[in-house]
This record gives sequence, C-alpha cells and structure tokens, in this order.
Amino acid sequence: MRRAAVMLVAAALCACGPKGAKTNTGGDDAGPMDLGDGGAFCLPACTAAQTCLQGVCCDNPCGLLCCVAGQKCLKDPEGFGICGNTCKSSSECPKADPCCALQPDGTGACALDDSNMVACLCNTGADCTPFNQFLSACAPLVIDAGPLGPAQAGPYVCRPNNGSGGGGCNGGVSCEFGQCWEDAKGNDICTTSCNASFPCGGGCCDMGTCANDGGDCGDLGDGGLGYCGPC
Repeated sequence: MRRAAVMLVAAALCACGPKGAKTNTGGDDAGPMDLGDGGAFCLPACTAAQTCLQGVCCDNPCGLLCCVAGQKCLKDPEGFGICGNTCKSSSECPKADPCCALQPDGTGACALDDSNMVACLCNTGADCTPFNQFLSACAPLVIDAGPLGPAQAGPYVCRPNNGSGGGGCNGGVSCEFGQCWEDAKGNDICTTSCNASFPCGGGCCDMGTCANDGGDCGDLGDGGLGYCGPC
C-alpha cells in the first residue's frame, strides 16, 4: 500500500513524454525542445522563431544542418538538406557550387549543376559556360502565366544555344520558333516579335535589336518592332 502511494506521487510529479518528443511550455519562456537529435536540449531556451538543433538554437535550420546568414536551405539529389550561399547570377558562385539555382521563392542559391535544379540564373551566357558547355546561352525562363498562357517572362537562366523555343541564337543560329532578338545585355534569344504586349502572354513587348540574318524581324508572320520578354 505504501509502495503504491509512492508510485502515484511520482507519476503526478513527472511530466515525462515519450523519448524524443518535443517539450514546450509555451510563450517566449518555452522550455527546451528535443527534435530527435540524440537528446540535445537547448539551454537557455530558444525563441519561438528558432529551432533547437544539436543543442544549439538555430535561426535557419536545414535538415540536420544550421545555415548561417547569407545561405538558403537546398535539397541534394538524395533529398537531404544542404546550405548554399545566396546569389543573383551563377557568376557569383564558387567552382564547387557553380550554379545559382533558382528557388521556388524566386531567389537563387549556389549549388551543384545537376538535373534536380530547376534552372541556373545568369546575366549572359558567359555566366553559364564555365560549368556547362551545353548551356552557353542566357535567356528568359518560360513560365506559366495562368489564363494568359505560357510566357517567356521569367528570370534569365542558362539555356542551350540551339535555336530552340526559349533558347539562344548567338552566332547566327536560326530559331526554330519565333525570331532572333538581341536584348540590352547582348543576349541573342529566340522569342516572339511584337508591337504590343498582347501576344506576349504574361510578359511584355521589350525593345531590342533584331539579330536575324539580314536584320529584319518585321516581315514574317509574327513580325514586329520589339520582342516578348520579361516586364
């Protein structure tokens, strides 16, 4: 009887949860959190915006890693979290991670050039060739503009210089679709000619220089004085 009473008191005093469970008393004074990292609790307690990772309060968790300021959380080919430096063009990235990979939020982060990356950001084709000789052109990404249909209105990304739709036409390459236009950055891109933004879907009719052989982009079926590109 005495032993049973002792056990009841002990049970009442112990707020124990299952091993590895999160513990949080709420508010800014929340208790330590165990995220299954081997029982490493954070003391003093982390704020509500932080994560306790390996005993350290982390502002930018990425799987089992904690990214530092200026980094974003990416996924490697096997789906594990890796930290990459933020960037706006692949020319800003180191040789080890040469692709400024376009992220879902529209920003970029330096990563390896592999098929899991959506696209590598660039300003000109020179940003792309150091790590991928087959992507020697820089052109606006074709995006889904909703009711207006596909539009070549996304950020500039590394593309093949083969005259394909949305690709490059540097060096006199003929475009399979549309016409070859040189933009203000010196990129020759295959796109639709225009006189207004109407045929550009969610893009805009930008002014540039016709790069077709003969310099005439106005005498074909989709001719115009400008080209469809980003707004």
